[in-house]
Amino acid sequence: MPSHTALRFKSGKGKSIRIDKIRAQKRKEISGKFTRFKTICATLVLFIGSIAFLSSFFIYKNLNQNFASASSYDTYIPEYPTFAYLVVNDFDSKATVLKKLEFIVMDKESNKVFIFELPINIELDLLGKYSSMSLEQIFLLGGLNTENKLEGGVTAINTNLLKIFGFDVTNFIVVEEGISPTLDRLLVEGKEIFPFGGLTPSVMKHSFYTNYELKDFYQTQKFMTNVPFENIVRSNLTSDQISTPVSLDNLLSDMTMPSSISKDKKTISVLNGTSVSGIATLSSRILSNIGGRVVAIENATSKYTDTMLISDDLDSQTVAYIKKSFGINRVYTKQEAGFINEDVLSRSDITLIIGFDLANRLY
Repeated sequence: MPSHTALRFKSGKGKSIRIDKIRAQKRKEISGKFTRFKTICATLVLFIGSIAFLSSFFIYKNLNQNFASASSYDTYIPEYPTFAYLVVNDFDSKATVLKKLEFIVMDKESNKVFIFELPINIELDLLGKYSSMSLEQIFLLGGLNTENKLEGGVTAINTNLLKIFGFDVTNFIVVEEGISPTLDRLLVEGKEIFPFGGLTPSVMKHSFYTNYELKDFYQTQKFMTNVPFENIVRSNLTSDQISTPVSLDNLLSDMTMPSSISKDKKTISVLNGTSVSGIATLSSRILSNIGGRVVAIENATSKYTDTMLISDDLDSQTVAYIKKSFGINRVYTKQEAGFINEDVLSRSDITLIIGFDLANRLY
């Protein structure tokens, strides 16, 4: 007969085995519950991530509809990008009226921004078909002459900004008055951050018009935000400054002294191959203000329908800039240009012959 000690030992051992089994079963249940919990969490994370991705995709897609498609026209990347900033009353109005106009130049070399506000309702003595009209009237008339009134108005304004500043207008942004304070904070004041300071796809679709590509718009906004406040130079232009733009030319040519075109040191001759007075002078201003070395401004011996560019170095930055800024398709080496009877070709590295096609666009 077993002793009491042995019975207690057996009883204790059996109880210990049962406890171990219960504990193992509980651990198994807890492990199973934890595994199920991890699976649920992973599924939720994947679901939320998918929703976020799809939402971001559709937001990006909707935003991107308001921006231009990528252009493959040329290889020149603007060193001093600019944009015209126009504020209007209402896109859907029968008469879309210009309320504010600014021309903004970004000097990435010096990390500066120049903001020029122009008087839209002061009558200006500008050369060409829009002479003796205010910028407000020029915008309205440009819109009336085209099917897309915003596009027509912007084209007319940009043409005259080119005449006023002698500087390429790289991009434009047009907004309705209601969202202009947001755009001011986003771009002009550089106070907002991506994504676009609360501009929803719906707002941008109905109140925002631009030729920017989305990535370039973001880069512009990013640059403007990072420019120190003291490096933002504002000018309210007078009609005298606009009609006699010597001070503007001096400012821009000083700014572009470090440009690749200035470093190119290519001599440029500009010939007026049309009967339009002043077109060669305007073109030479555009080239000089970006750092080009203009050595001759003359009338061509013949009249030319198409604008042409002649140079022995077709890969130079100066040639790339002229092609882009003036929209030139006819580019020749001096050897290929034997059919052009102009003496100035031998006296400069690059010759720009302005034809009626360019004169009609600028005037």
